[in-house]
Amino acid sequence: MALFAVGVSISAGAKEQGIESLSPEHEVKFMIGAFPILFNGWAKDGCGMIYPNFSNENYEQLLMFKESSVSAAYSLGYSYQVLKWLSVGATLSYVKESEDYYNRIDSKIIEESSISNFAIVPTIRFTYLNRPMVRLYSQLGLGVRLRYHNSEIYSTKTPARVSGNITYFGVSVGKKFFGSMEFASGIQGVIVFGGGYRF
Repeated sequence: MALFAVGVSISAGAKEQGIESLSPEHEVKFMIGAFPILFNGWAKDGCGMIYPNFSNENYEQLLMFKESSVSAAYSLGYSYQVLKWLSVGATLSYVKESEDYYNRIDSKIIEESSISNFAIVPTIRFTYLNRPMVRLYSQLGLGVRLRYHNSEIYSTKTPARVSGNITYFGVSVGKKFFGSMEFASGIQGVIVFGGGYRF
């Protein structure tokens, strides 16, 4: 919200000074990203093991191991172009983490569970090449992520966590309708493909 307020104030100041407004100013984009990073390391600890404390109530966990997987990141973003080289906006992202728990003795599945991650990330984009058909840019974003775990093993609370994304290099091709590709790190993925509309 702060970034958006700054953008609107800059835009208003530019118009008061007689600077021609940009057109189109608004952009809506849908993205799919591979290998999302959830800012607590990778989405999983990577070892596929459970380390319980040695008490009676956790004894059953000694007989379990887990396998984990992470879906692609699905994101919907909006941005407002304040200046030719500057845009502000926000992105809503969804990532699903899946966990399957198995018995160590016979490898039979004990429970299937999943974690749904929802993140809203305000963004600021710096465009260093802005042409009618091609744009090159980098982007920074920092926001909040909510997690929902459906397993009975864990709490079903949805604690808020810090989330963000850094686009090191992005390219979009097209005028009103466009396609894009980004190399990034964060909730939206490492390799991100998208498409959108400007108006």
